[in-house]
Amino acid sequence: MAPKPIASPVAVTWYPTLAVVMLAIGLIFTASFFIYEATISRKSRSLAKELITGTVASVFLGFGSLFLLLASGVYLAKRHGELMLLHLGIRPVLIVPSADATGEIMKTNDTIFSNRPKLAISDRLLYEGKDVSTAPHGEHWRRMRSICVLQLLSNKRVQSFRGVREEELGLLVDNVKQSCLLSLPVNLRCLLVELIQPYTVLEWVMTRLLRHPRVLKKVQNEIMGIANSKPDIAEIDLVQMHYLNAVIKETLRLYPPIPLLAPRESTKDVKIWAMT
Repeated sequence: MAPKPIASPVAVTWYPTLAVVMLAIGLIFTASFFIYEATISRKSRSLAKELITGTVASVFLGFGSLFLLLASGVYLAKRHGELMLLHLGIRPVLIVPSADATGEIMKTNDTIFSNRPKLAISDRLLYEGKDVSTAPHGEHWRRMRSICVLQLLSNKRVQSFRGVREEELGLLVDNVKQSCLLSLPVNLRCLLVELIQPYTVLEWVMTRLLRHPRVLKKVQNEIMGIANSKPDIAEIDLVQMHYLNAVIKETLRLYPPIPLLAPRESTKDVKIWAMT
């Protein structure tokens, strides 16, 4: 059974209006911020007012730009179809706005579109484009992928660090317990940053759970049932927490750490829906 498409919570016809309104509000707050900075002396300025004005301006400009991008994409897709060729300077770029066309490229013709374009930023930051995520498709990429799969991400290698992970998690839990006993505030962000780098996902998980008490209660009940009065939960117990895993997967779907796919480049001519 095919998965049900995700519908936009906002009607497509509202995209242009929302873009104009939000960009206008954002520009008004931006102008008021600069006027405030220019007319008020540095000693008399209010930091709270600067932060609020700047934050509101950034939020409205960001969402306004997003709706403008969505409106432009919808307009271009309706006018030019599900495959659009744009020229960004001297570089031709194929825009694929529909799920069906994306399937043709990412699944049916995945090998042809498996190459990565050569970019100056990847050459400077990622070992002249030799990183596994930016390397062109070829013998070097296959060797790098094999090393990652067999030497870094294999189940045996991941399990070899299980003791280290459990030790670090135990230290974090002890830190939280000690703070609670002393009635001290707990800064989870600092603790998570020290423990793991992609802490943003964990922050979103906790934020969503706090906003949905019913889901939070179900997660707590599942953990308490599996813990069964044990003082600590081992990593092996996580496999049995199906509802918690579903919550984490849903959070990753809603707030992916990398919201955009890396660009792809075709290695040869190919026909997609009778278009070359």
